[in-house]
Amino acid sequence: MGDCKRKKNEALLLLMGCEGSGKTVSAIEGYAALAEGAANPKKTIKLSLDTKEPNERGTSGIEEIWKAHKQIAAGAALPGKTKKSQVYSIRLKKNGEEICCLTQCDSPGGLRSVEDPSDEQINTFEYFLKHAALLGFVLPGELLAGYSELSGKVMGDASGPELKIYLRINQEMNHVKTLLAKADELAPTTPLLFCVTKSDKAGCPEDIPDILERLLREWQIISGTRKIVGCSSTLGRRVTIRTDGASKAMITGGYAPEGYETPLLLAAARRMYVLGRRWAKQEQKEIDEAMKKLQEQIKLMTAAKAGLKVYLKTKWVQAFRPEKYLIKELEKQIQSLTEALQEKEREWEAVSKRNYYQKHAEDILAYIESAYPGEVMYIDKKKRRRKLQEFI
Repeated sequence: MGDCKRKKNEALLLLMGCEGSGKTVSAIEGYAALAEGAANPKKTIKLSLDTKEPNERGTSGIEEIWKAHKQIAAGAALPGKTKKSQVYSIRLKKNGEEICCLTQCDSPGGLRSVEDPSDEQINTFEYFLKHAALLGFVLPGELLAGYSELSGKVMGDASGPELKIYLRINQEMNHVKTLLAKADELAPTTPLLFCVTKSDKAGCPEDIPDILERLLREWQIISGTRKIVGCSSTLGRRVTIRTDGASKAMITGGYAPEGYETPLLLAAARRMYVLGRRWAKQEQKEIDEAMKKLQEQIKLMTAAKAGLKVYLKTKWVQAFRPEKYLIKELEKQIQSLTEALQEKEREWEAVSKRNYYQKHAEDILAYIESAYPGEVMYIDKKKRRRKLQEFI
């Protein structure tokens, strides 16, 4: 993986989190949500997917992911803790047209929990860390719930259960900061994504962005060097999961997954934005070069016209001197060149309208906002909370 080259239209998403945080379930349910199709209320934006070629990049089989989704929905045991990085790939389609490839890597705690990671695991992790459209951190809902409960309290006064919550929060957030220090070496500007899984344990979905923002500010994750987005997901707002007396957890009721497609779509939107920016820059560069040539020609002809006028003023002028005819011809050519320049200026301004990458990014974010209004947080590089559409 470390020697592979990312394809032009491939969006990479790296999800890091502790064992049992919900990374594998997120991959399964994110795939399922898009496989079943998603659309905005007016049905003008329809998102779906095709699977990629089997075994490409050594990805996990899509058939296995779909089978796991069906088992979860039927009440089978939820996926257990995974100690190896998992890579999943799909093709994202909008209104029936393929727009990009999505490849997601779930890293177990950024290899924290792997006792002796192989060279392949390390290479995969570092490859995604360097090239990902988004660097994602998975925070389980119970972590945010505990943080919210401890709001305003001092760690030195905590004991028993409260102290355990403090210690877990410190452990998780310090690890996030350690991973960010590594990311600063390889990808210092890549936006961050914080995914709150098991959001049913963290309260109302509309309240999670505020709690998450407070947590990130307190731990100085919002530093002004990166854009930050936050989202949440759950297997059901009223889901019940049996764990007592069973070797593995399983759903016993209330299964109604939501929000799992958001991380994938945010990564796709970010990649489309980057590609659109590059495409527009190249298109406008070519127009700029053409405009520069036109401006130089206009400048030369304007200078020639001015020179002829000076010449006519300093010589005895008869009624029909050839210089007067030349001036009229120069004026016609200057007018023609000026019109051509104005047309190029209109082309330059119209580049954004022809930027289908940008359009895809805008439509993806529009879908997210319509599907989960008020549930997705965006903080810009000036540390300000902004509308999600401004993320691109």
